[in-house]
Amino acid sequence: QAILAQAFGLKWSGLSRVCPVSYTKALPEQATQGTPQSPVDRFRPRVAMPHYPEEIEYSEKYADDKYEYRHVILTKAIAKDMYRITACKRLLEEKEWRNLGVQQSYGWVHYEIHRPEPHILLFRRLLGTDPGTGKALAQQQQQQQQQQ
Repeated sequence: QAILAQAFGLKWSGLSRVCPVSYTKALPEQATQGTPQSPVDRFRPRVAMPHYPEEIEYSEKYADDKYEYRHVILTKAIAKDMYRITACKRLLEEKEWRNLGVQQSYGWVHYEIHRPEPHILLFRRLLGTDPGTGKALAQQQQQQQQQQ
């Protein structure tokens, strides 16, 4: 697969599950009409088209032992605005993602850019975070102890 990626000028991550390119045989209807198909054309990479919803989509929350997570799928127009702001080279600050139209309770942090799908924002916050203040339970307890 790495050799095929190199032959077509693609970057290969080494992890086929992460790579958005599928190296499968092209279906006959995908062949160009009237052009003879070379043996190499049968194995051209097919790139999956990204899903852009009509409105911003919010996932359900999911968690591990430290954080709760959610992802937000941006519309195509909002994704273009995000690209103008960051060029997908840095994470968004809270003020920036709120200005794009993402609406969530407090405490969520944009923590990762998933390169194959940069229009999907990945958020997390510590378990036990108060959605009204955005402060984690441990931070609230420390503040209460300092006040006493």
